[in-house]
Amino acid sequence: MPLTRSHSDALPSGSPRAMGLLLLYASTLFGLLAAASAPTPLYPLYQQTLGFSDTMLTVIFAVYALALLATLLITGALSDFIGRRPVIVAALLLQGISMWVFHEAGTTTELLMARLLQGVATGLATSALGAALVDIDTRLGGLLAVACPMLGLSSGILGSSLLVDSSATPFQSIYEILLALYSLQAMAIVFDRERVVPRPGAVDSLRPAVAVPQSIRAVIWRIAPINMAGWALCGFYLALMPALSADVLASDAAWRSGVLIFLLPLTGGLVAVALRHRDTAVIVRIAGIAMITGLSLMIAGTIKGHASLLALGGVSSGIGFGAGFLGTKKAMLARAPIEQRSGVISLFFLLSYLPFSLPVILAGIGAQHAGLVPTTIGFASLLGLICAWVLGKSQSLASDTPTGA
Repeated sequence: MPLTRSHSDALPSGSPRAMGLLLLYASTLFGLLAAASAPTPLYPLYQQTLGFSDTMLTVIFAVYALALLATLLITGALSDFIGRRPVIVAALLLQGISMWVFHEAGTTTELLMARLLQGVATGLATSALGAALVDIDTRLGGLLAVACPMLGLSSGILGSSLLVDSSATPFQSIYEILLALYSLQAMAIVFDRERVVPRPGAVDSLRPAVAVPQSIRAVIWRIAPINMAGWALCGFYLALMPALSADVLASDAAWRSGVLIFLLPLTGGLVAVALRHRDTAVIVRIAGIAMITGLSLMIAGTIKGHASLLALGGVSSGIGFGAGFLGTKKAMLARAPIEQRSGVISLFFLLSYLPFSLPVILAGIGAQHAGLVPTTIGFASLLGLICAWVLGKSQSLASDTPTGA
């Protein structure tokens, strides 16, 4: 069902007000995802201070992704019924609370609670912010909705890493900056006009609907694993790369691991934008080749202890991550019946955030019992085999995969 919009609030594309609102909502989406990765450089410090295991570290990371996924599946359509503003402002308030819990956290339980609240807030805001951007400008807003999440992830890592190395109070200063940012964004959004007319059905919209139509099952089997591998690698980077960097590079400098992690989502976001008009089969092949190359470099860098190999691996894997994300989404939506498209989008998120969260817990268990370096080599090798399998299947995509987005 199309959104109901107020014609009096329609904004001319490219007008100063439209551009200002695009900046506001894009910066909010960017900021929420920056916070998702901001704790990453702090994980080794939390681990030293609180004494939890590698397995618990990955659980703390995964709680965020699972909470985000559950909230997104339940509330993804809520802003279509009650409006964008109330959903986004509520999410920012909840995100502010999570930042304060992080700020005061002195136990593992408090860290888990902060990540849980953060995941709920991000899940609540993600679809509403994406829709708000498209409401303002279909073309540019849609582009920002694709680019901002991964660019936010990369910037949060880098900014937090620099603060860890330069601030006397890194456990507090990162969250104070983010809390101030969300407060300003919430106040600005409160004064914006609502562009969606509220309508009945909000409660019914809270029932998760995941659709697996017959028309996309071949795509799920043949293409989706490349997207799942990319998200699994991203989860590994965000949870365990700081520890791996300290281990193989013999350096505790947060900026080193921060740069290595920064390269993966940054490259992924840029590639997803750059390839959005390319043929799906071409995108999937690029994803497979880039992922296999990047994972091979990651293994070599881990064995040899070379930062340059790890960095090149991050760039190449980032290309594969962005291309795999884009190619899978294009292929699934192009084949989805219109009446089941929202359910297919929910399925796409399910196939992204579950591998983002669950495999890294297994990696944490492996690191605790077998060591981080052997676990990294095994994890990367398994993902490489998955990507090689998808690359082999991609040879037959040109004849039967639609190219529409």
